[in-house]
Amino acid sequence: AVVRETQVVEKECPAEKPTLPASGIEIREKNIVVASTRPLSEIDRCINGRVVAVDLETTGLKPWEDSICVLSVACANEYWIVRFPSENLLETIITRAGLLVGHNLKFDLAFIRQILQERFAPKVFDTKLAAQLIEGNRRNEKKQKSKRNKNKDVIPDKTDITDEEDGEETGYYYSLKEVAKRYLGVNMDKSLQKSDWRKPLTPEQVEYCIDDIRVPLRLYGIQRELLEKNKLQQAAELEFNCVPAVVEMELNGVPFDREGGERLFDNFVITHNFDFNPESPQQVMKAFADLGFVLPNVDKYTLRTVDHPLAKELLEYRDKKKAKEALYEWCGACYDGRIHPSFSQLGARTGRFSCSHPNLQNVRKDKEFRKLFAAPEGYMLVDCDLSGIELRIMAWLSEDPTMVKAYNENLDLHRITAAAVLGKPADTITKAERQMAKAINFGLIYGMGAGRFQSYAKDTYNVELTEDEAKKAKRVFFRTYPKIFDYHARIQKMGSSPETYYLPEGEKQMIVVRCASGRARVFDPKEFA
Repeated sequence: AVVRETQVVEKECPAEKPTLPASGIEIREKNIVVASTRPLSEIDRCINGRVVAVDLETTGLKPWEDSICVLSVACANEYWIVRFPSENLLETIITRAGLLVGHNLKFDLAFIRQILQERFAPKVFDTKLAAQLIEGNRRNEKKQKSKRNKNKDVIPDKTDITDEEDGEETGYYYSLKEVAKRYLGVNMDKSLQKSDWRKPLTPEQVEYCIDDIRVPLRLYGIQRELLEKNKLQQAAELEFNCVPAVVEMELNGVPFDREGGERLFDNFVITHNFDFNPESPQQVMKAFADLGFVLPNVDKYTLRTVDHPLAKELLEYRDKKKAKEALYEWCGACYDGRIHPSFSQLGARTGRFSCSHPNLQNVRKDKEFRKLFAAPEGYMLVDCDLSGIELRIMAWLSEDPTMVKAYNENLDLHRITAAAVLGKPADTITKAERQMAKAINFGLIYGMGAGRFQSYAKDTYNVELTEDEAKKAKRVFFRTYPKIFDYHARIQKMGSSPETYYLPEGEKQMIVVRCASGRARVFDPKEFA
């Protein structure tokens, strides 16, 4: 980056009341302009109603205990790099900009929201979310193919893609550095990202700040065009409008009984009688080979297909170990009686939310674990859910008459499925039989094979089915809801009907599958061969 028409100087503005943030920095002066193309007094007029890029440098990643060191703002060819921005300046940026542009904007907005102590919902364009939408949440294909080849039978986890801060391959793929490289051909130097921003800035740090606002502005123009070409405007609007809500979710966090969690951790004893190291895949595979079971891998889905007590013992050991590790992580992440996890809107390749640091989307159903998440005095936890939303969406997509009729007449779809599979009247279905039908309904609408469905039923609903029972359930399900089978067949045929799709590297012929909002998953036609 080249710093043009800029003087790197410290211009001290009138001091506000000294503050002492949680990070321990005593700030006596605020709005120290380090570099700018115009006086700071003109920023209100310059950004009013316009597209504005914003970026923060902070003392850490936690808004509830860290502080803002540098505010970088750009609008067209103008920019301002300001140390220790005041509340008034931050409020001006939020309220006067017509559109806020940035990469992973929830991070910057969370710090501003924490300082202003009031909710806001500016119009935003997040270049990270835009990249994920445009590229169908794809990842590093070479690494991913290698991973698939090694674990062909592994069912992908719901949290395939993690946040940028995770430092994992999938998060790195959508980092500003990588997105800038793919879309702009720019190699950004991010080596100063973790430098000390509390001290007076060096010329190199100023260049870094300018890059972090100029690059998103350039990305905005290119990505907006690609979103339009790929008919992703509605999906993008939904995701961008969701950003302020995600900020509130992370800042509010979840109440957690840390003392209770520590007691449960101390009393949680894990023992085993294995004569091999249960943490070693090689030793586990050898142990099963000695028993006559040659396994492709030792993941839980494979072990559930093994009819031997050792498989059950190993799964139970892993389950307890995972539970204790979760307790340890929760207690360590608890701050002031609450856990503030990181939520990623497009965290899974399917477009679902994911949660990390720590993951609170898969809390064990055991009572002693659930009661750790208790509302503070005077409040209550409210559990809200859209009733059978996935099945309702499938009814809309497939137009299956039996399913549509069930919803139009407010009938119990799970009882209908259980009755069909078991060959008995719907009004005689037991609670356990209805639970089995839930596994069938929610599993088979996604086109699972019998083996995968068998594992899914056990893992998600604690419903144990033999292979023959799983196959029978699948046959009866599609006989009961034939239009769902037809819908799956139409999706499979898409492999022979690629369409023009626009990616950062150029125009390609791709298989494109869309949801109701228009959000797309894109695949190379070879994957459907």
